[in-house]
Amino acid sequence: MRIAHRPLYFALAAVVYRFTYLKQALVLLLVFIGAKIFIADLFGWAKLPAEWSHAVAFAILAAGVAVSLWRTRGSPSALAADR
Repeated sequence: MRIAHRPLYFALAAVVYRFTYLKQALVLLLVFIGAKIFIADLFGWAKLPAEWSHAVAFAILAAGVAVSLWRTRGSPSALAADR
C-alpha cells in the first residue's frame, strides 16, 4: 500500500498555524523526560514505569494540541490579532 505524501504535506501545511502551543508542549515533554532520568539517578530512586511515562507524555502532547486547537478555533485573522 502506497501512501501519497504530497497531499498529506499540503493538508498539514494548511493547518499548521493551528498548532501554536505544540512547541511549548514539546519543551515541557523534554523537561519531563530529562527530569525523571536526572532525579531518579541523583537520588537512587527506581525509574518510573514505562506506562506512566507514556501516559504523561501522551497527556502533555494531547494538552498542547487541545490548547492550540481551542485558542485558534476562530479565523486565521483572529490568530494574527492574538500575537
